[in-house]
Amino acid sequence: MSAFEHYLAICSKCPFRQRSCADNGPCACTADGADIREHAKEGHCPQNLYPVPRNTAATIAHGVAGIAKAVTGTGGADDELIKQRMSICAKCEHNILSLGLIYRCDLCGCLTWAKARNLSENCPAGKW
Repeated sequence: MSAFEHYLAICSKCPFRQRSCADNGPCACTADGADIREHAKEGHCPQNLYPVPRNTAATIAHGVAGIAKAVTGTGGADDELIKQRMSICAKCEHNILSLGLIYRCDLCGCLTWAKARNLSENCPAGKW
């Protein structure tokens, strides 16, 4: 399966999609109104549901910075917000146990405990 076909399949099952699509006709994304085929071709999902390329320098730098903020307590989220986010993540089907040690988000690859502690982060599934 090509990347285009993979992305198009993700768009077709998008939990945020509110309109049905006609066979071989245009299918508008509810996030921005663009045809989902264009999103798939460009590899861009406005809802951030496409798999994040792993192990790129930018991805690693973002992850390290997020973990550093979480560890030092400079992520900006208060205890109540962290508790609320972690409660949502605990019930989420995308929160998976990695290496039998720690939970991470299967959509974005972030460590759940760190992502929840950084105020500027958002859930890629739109749950928080």
